[in-house]
Amino acid sequence: MSESRKNKLLIYLSFPITGLTEEETHLLMFKIYLIKEKYDNIIFVDTLKNGMPQERSITNVCHIVRDGRCLIERADLMIVLYMKPSVGQSMEILLMYQLKKPVIVFLPKTLYDKDELHGVSEWLYYHVKSIYKFDNMDDVLSTMDNTIQLL
Repeated sequence: MSESRKNKLLIYLSFPITGLTEEETHLLMFKIYLIKEKYDNIIFVDTLKNGMPQERSITNVCHIVRDGRCLIERADLMIVLYMKPSVGQSMEILLMYQLKKPVIVFLPKTLYDKDELHGVSEWLYYHVKSIYKFDNMDDVLSTMDNTIQLL
C-alpha cells in the first residue's frame, strides 16, 4: 500500500455512462468531491475522472473497462448510482462481490419504489450489502455522507 493510501478507505464510485448528460455527471461528481473534502481518511475513485468518453471506439471502451477493473481490485467499498439496468455496472458489482467487498446501491424511487422488489433484479439484491432508494440527488449525497461517517 502506498504511503498516501495508508489508513485511507478507497471508495469506487460507479455511475452510468449512459443515461446522464455530461453536465449532470460533472455536477454529481463535483458534489461528491465536496463530501470527500470533509474526510481525510477517504479516497474516491471512478472511471469517469477524465469525463465522458467523446467517442465509443473499441480502444476507448477497453481502456475504460481495464481502468475500472484495476480501480475495483484496489477499492475497499463501492457506491453505485443505479439509474437503470446496466451491463457495465452489473459487471462492476459482480467483480466486487467476487472480491468479497461491500457494495452500496442507490436507486431512484420513481423507478423502484412500488414495492420492495419491483423492477429490481433479485441478482442485484443478492450481490450487494445495502440498497437505498432516493427522491433526488441531494438524498443520495446526504445518505452517502451519513454512511461514510459510520465507516
